[in-house]
Amino acid sequence: MPRGWRRREPEKTALHIVVRENLQTFLAEGRISNAVNAPIGKVDPKVLPFMPVAEKVASFAFQMVDGPVKKIEVTCYGEIAQLDTRMVTTSALIGVLTNIIGEQVNIINAASIAKEKGIQLAETKVEESTRYQNMVSVSVRSDGIKHEVRGTAFPASQTRILGVDDYDIDMPVEGDFLLTLHNDVPGMIGLVGTILGEKHINIARMGVGRESRGGKALMLVAVDDVVPKDVLDHLTTLENFFAARFIRMGGTKEYMPV
Repeated sequence: MPRGWRRREPEKTALHIVVRENLQTFLAEGRISNAVNAPIGKVDPKVLPFMPVAEKVASFAFQMVDGPVKKIEVTCYGEIAQLDTRMVTTSALIGVLTNIIGEQVNIINAASIAKEKGIQLAETKVEESTRYQNMVSVSVRSDGIKHEVRGTAFPASQTRILGVDDYDIDMPVEGDFLLTLHNDVPGMIGLVGTILGEKHINIARMGVGRESRGGKALMLVAVDDVVPKDVLDHLTTLENFFAARFIRMGGTKEYMPV
């Protein structure tokens, strides 16, 4: 650069300023204002814990779909269904879109990005919840494929997975997951544990949901380490196993007051 010249700093557009100020306000006060296409007003404290729930279950559901996302359906059950849950829906969008375009998606631009990508969004409220006082369900649709993940915040603000597709399960989100679909026969838990142990992959928790005794079952294993593709491929070659996926949850964010 010639002597005497000064590097020109990039100009901050009005949008940059709005995004910065609204993110700062939201993180400090749980409130958004003056943002185009963003939910307006202060977020109800009863809704706040379900924002990370929605983001995590949406991210989980997305990672079970291999094709391009066509539609996201968000359903709030229980007491929160009587409240303003627009930020819950926005959080679900973030959970999906972060997997597609990265960390640049946020509460300000999530809706517009989804629209640009042709992703339909549906929101439903059901004022009764059969198992928990409150629950959030997110389903992600691709070409002929739909996967649904359900979750809640219990106790307090801890995110728990309550179900995947037709399988009921109850596990806290404390890291990443190995998911397997297999026949409900003896020895499945021990076999998976042995295979992971041989690869020095530590298991934090394990839960199983099943259709019926002797039918299909879904196993969710909370792991401290990445489950590599060769392990997933090996599992699917074994007798009684139908599918195996590594579900990464570490990228999701916590939107809680500071």
